[in-house]
Amino acid sequence: MNFRMKAGGLLVLGVVLASLAAPVFISGDPHAVMLERRLLPPGLAWPLGTDHLGRCVLTRVLLGGGVSLFAGVGTALMALVPGMALGFLAGLVGPRVSRIIMWAVDVMLAFPALIPALILAGCLGPSLTSAMMGLGAVGWAWWTRFVRGQVLAAREKEYVRAARTMGISRWRIVFYYILPQVLPPVVVYAAFQAGGMIVALSGLSYLGLGIQPPRPEWGAMLKEAGLYSARAPWMLLAPGLAITLAVLGFNLLGEGLRDFLQVRPTTRGR
Repeated sequence: MNFRMKAGGLLVLGVVLASLAAPVFISGDPHAVMLERRLLPPGLAWPLGTDHLGRCVLTRVLLGGGVSLFAGVGTALMALVPGMALGFLAGLVGPRVSRIIMWAVDVMLAFPALIPALILAGCLGPSLTSAMMGLGAVGWAWWTRFVRGQVLAAREKEYVRAARTMGISRWRIVFYYILPQVLPPVVVYAAFQAGGMIVALSGLSYLGLGIQPPRPEWGAMLKEAGLYSARAPWMLLAPGLAITLAVLGFNLLGEGLRDFLQVRPTTRGR
């Protein structure tokens, strides 16, 4: 286990544990409005200050961490599972089915990733679920192309050809010869994707298409802090730093896994 893998894992674990432990140590209603203590600077009573409604910024950052991490990892899985299934299908079946799948992939990848997500999230209504569905509905295309490229490369290995020559069944070849080659790069890039999804979901929340008030979420907190960035910069810095640490953790974890699993950085879907 290398340094980047340890550092990334510790960062992600720290953010996860802080978010999970937050409800245990919070007393009272974290959404309660108390205007008499609005925009108080950081101090002993309020380590990260209070926001424009008198709510504790630290409490909201910790509670928002649980939402952002769950949504980011969940959205990455929503894109990975169908994308991986279609990638295997496109890499293993005949050229006709493969062309149809890759035509759909090319159509999806022709648009910037956030535009279809914005349209779908806007049609379904602003909520965390619709934002996750919008990004998940877009993300499968990249995974399909990536996994298909890995499967096509794995099929050409000499021991896979030898297994086919020996008459080993197709399913056995897939599970015991091809899948072990595909999983390491998938795990590596899934870590990168989780960090990217946290940023994308925060962006949708910033635009008002994600989670709705009064529930805290890092992107929504950045939106609320926009009008008070000069008077209360801590409102902006706290969720921004939380997003930075979470994404840095997933990126370091991905880079560490890439070295540990010996995945080439130049690997891409075909």
